[in-house]
Amino acid sequence: METKQITYCLELNEVLRVALDLMPSLSYHNKRHAKDVYLTVLELADRENINFSNKTIIGIAAAFHDVAFKLGSKYNEERSVEALREYASGKLNYQTFNEASKLILATKSRSSPTNLLRNILYDADLANLGRKDFFERGEEVRQELLMLGNDSLNDNLCWYKSQLNFLKNHNYYTVSAQRLYDEGKKENIKELKRRIRFLEALR
Repeated sequence: METKQITYCLELNEVLRVALDLMPSLSYHNKRHAKDVYLTVLELADRENINFSNKTIIGIAAAFHDVAFKLGSKYNEERSVEALREYASGKLNYQTFNEASKLILATKSRSSPTNLLRNILYDADLANLGRKDFFERGEEVRQELLMLGNDSLNDNLCWYKSQLNFLKNHNYYTVSAQRLYDEGKKENIKELKRRIRFLEALR
């Protein structure tokens, strides 16, 4: 393994270790989510032929993007950047920190990504929409939303309809994510429709 690649691996492993220690212990936003997004980002980056330097940047952003997440807060991304700033002091060069921070802040608006690294991070953050663990992860998200007082989501029909609407309006940005997850997302949409039909028939 080349020296540059060894350095890249060691640096990212340390970043992930620190980020996992900082993650909240919520039903969805927790260590599992941080590790999931981090590993998915690196897989997509490999498939999209991202170089070591940019893989380091996007790996750091993925690991830290939710470390300061608090339910109901409007400033989760900004606080996550501050956490990264504390970690970066004396460890990361300014360009790496600055570019990783921009990626973290870009997850706030969920506007259309403007470059490949943002595309990859957005896709990794929602990879579960096209995976078999979609319903399990969805229940974790629902528990967090219920903690915010959205009691209507206690109703399964309401919840499944909101999930169906979200999936139907979502698109993966990278070719790699489309190839990996589009078919799975179609299957999850079919299952949501089946559950909705069943519940509607009971009313």
